[in-house]
Amino acid sequence: MRTNKCLIVVPCHRVVSAKGLGGFSRGLVFKEKLLRLEGALGDEGLRVIRSIEEFWRVVEESGAAIGGDEDLWG
Repeated sequence: MRTNKCLIVVPCHRVVSAKGLGGFSRGLVFKEKLLRLEGALGDEGLRVIRSIEEFWRVVEESGAAIGGDEDLWG
């Protein structure tokens, strides 16, 4: 992840620790700004997804184009 040059395309900043934000090669302030920009981090802290149902609800709310007949897993 340290060598990732395409942060928006390959969002490695979304990898967090069970204890908080974790680390980030470009600094935690930058990581926090990216997460806030995406709505994954608010005043209440990280938006933690605890179930597959919640994951799909978040995906649906975001308007992400996932689904259909395409094979997402290879």
